Amino acid sequence: MRLDKYLSDMGIASRSDLKKDIRKGLVFVNGEMIRDAGFSV
Repeated sequence: MRLDKYLSDMGIASRSDLKKDIRKGLVFVNGEMIRDAGFSV
């Protein structure tokens, strides 16, 4: 599942807002900065 879709389904934010935040480097998975909204989780 795509990172942006997963976080959106969890109610964190909208997919469009999440994509912006991911591109800005504000999202981390297991301590690693993720800049690709299509990152598989």
